[in-house]
Amino acid sequence: MHEFCEIDDNSNVYGSNLEDHQELREFRDGKLKSDHFLPGKYGKKGMLPFQNKPGDECTEPDKGRFCFNAGDLRVNEMIGLTTTHLIWFREHNRIAEALKELNPFWSDEQLYTESRRILNAEYQHIIYNEWLPIIV
Repeated sequence: MHEFCEIDDNSNVYGSNLEDHQELREFRDGKLKSDHFLPGKYGKKGMLPFQNKPGDECTEPDKGRFCFNAGDLRVNEMIGLTTTHLIWFREHNRIAEALKELNPFWSDEQLYTESRRILNAEYQHIIYNEWLPIIV
């Protein structure tokens, strides 16, 4: 469960409200927004989008320092958390690509919604079948 939402719906990836959802979506092929800033073979996979909020206290492009944007405000607190967000973000986009290949006639909304459902199922499987039994 997450800070802003009492159910396991991956709000850390998608946000907890409509404004977050819309800010994080690409609105193309069911994908989430991404930024590419690494050249060559390392730049082929998208990174979390950069925050563009003035006064966010950590984005300083002139110093090569950027904050990332995700559904969870804590995304920039520590590298482990940032990495976890990146993994789920990339998994959503991977699912969307696979679904588009299987269903080229689907709309952006269908691809996004089904990718989100599948990602939520993966997440809940890990929580309820792998993590929770160890804790309880």
